[in-house]
Parts: sequence; C-alpha cells; structure tokens
Amino acid sequence: MHSTIRDRVLQSRTLTEEIHLFAYPRVGSHFLAYCLHGLYDLVALESCRSDNPEVIAREQELDPHALYALELREDGAAYQPLWVNAIANGVHGMPVSSPNRSIILIREPQATIYSLYRVNRDRWGGSSDAAAPAEAAAWIDQRLTDYHDFYQRAFSIRGTDPTRICLVRYEDLSGSPKALADVTAFIGKPTKLSPEFVFWVTSFGRFALAGPDRTFFRTGNNSAYIDDSLWQALSASIDPIRWTGFGYGRKSV
Repeated sequence: MHSTIRDRVLQSRTLTEEIHLFAYPRVGSHFLAYCLHGLYDLVALESCRSDNPEVIAREQELDPHALYALELREDGAAYQPLWVNAIANGVHGMPVSSPNRSIILIREPQATIYSLYRVNRDRWGGSSDAAAPAEAAAWIDQRLTDYHDFYQRAFSIRGTDPTRICLVRYEDLSGSPKALADVTAFIGKPTKLSPEFVFWVTSFGRFALAGPDRTFFRTGNNSAYIDDSLWQALSASIDPIRWTGFGYGRKSV
C-alpha cells in the first residue's frame, strides 16, 4: 500500500524547512495539505503524526487513485522535503508570530461557519438544529466571533511582514491552479508534480468519492448555505455586517 500523508515521518538528513500553517476549522486545511503533498515531499516529526480518527475517516472518503497520483513524481524531480506544521500553536491554534514563514488559509465566513455547523450537527452529534433554535443561533454567533478573532490576529501578524506570510483563499485554491502556483512561488522550492496536475487531481468530482454523508469536499462551492432554509432562519438574527471582512462581502440570498 502506498504511504499516506499521515504516515510520512521525518527520517532524512536533508535540511528541511518548517513552514507554519494557520487555518480556522473547515476552511480547507486538509484539502491544502493534500495539495502540498502532491507538490512536495511532506515530512513531519513523529510527535506530529496524526492518528486522529476524524483525519483517518476523511482520508477514507478520498479516491485511492487520486491519492496514488499525488504520490507520483515527474522524471528527474529532486527530493524536496518540506515540513508544513499545522499545529505550531495547537490544533487550529491562534496564529502567532515566529521566525518561520507561514501560510494563512482563509475561507468566506458564512460558508466556513455553515460547514462547521453541518459537520457538528450531522457527524459530531451537536445540538445546532431546529429543536433548540436559540441555542443554535448562539452557537453560530460564537463560532463567527471565534472566526473573526482568529483572522484579525492573522491579518495583524501578516501586516508586520507580508513577505514572510502567504495568504491563501480557499475559493482560489479550489477554483484554479494559480493559487497553488502562488504557494509554490512563496515556498521557493521545485515541485515534484506541477501545480496544474495537482489541481486536476484534487478537483471536485475527482478527488473525493461520491456519497451523501461525506464531509470532505462536500459540495465544491461556497453557496450550499443559500438553499438551506433552516440555516437561513438560524442565522437571520446575526448582523449582516458580521459576515463581511477580510476581503469578503455578504452574499445575497
């Protein structure tokens, strides 16, 4: 069986750069990790291996042929180890300044919180549903507050030295290979596969297996919340301006 992104442990003596990744939950950090896995030889310290059942379950939602394709290497492509540390400040920990270069991954706020609401309700057994609308609305509002606190910190750090921080938008990442090309330009290392090929392999409809219950790459777009009447009712009391910021505006419904 081919090795997976979870099993690759740092064993080489090659000098390996550590780049930090800061991402709020459900903005596409697992998706970006697989894209980077296709571009570079991702490694990690033993203590950073992920045996989290949720991570394993999500990997089982992916097409094994696509996973195999991400293991490939162009003829003559050199070994390029890279450690993308997504837990430099804990799992989904608040962004912090450090000597390391960093990637900040962001997604449109309403789509992010809706995705978190769905997985909390449908997979983790959370109570954010019609049975307790006041509780659900408060839960959504708190997650939005957490989102804003997270990215206010991230953008503040980015403002101090933008050349050491790469801002990646999930919408761009899933929309065209240009975002991946920008990430590789920031990292500054030759890739083992081209950004265009990695984008093709990880595109919606090809990367994840079909199935109504999957949580990885569920719809391939940010607009699923528009047709969810329950979500619209629960989020109606939230000030519309709170859905804006960080380069995003509130979509009409």
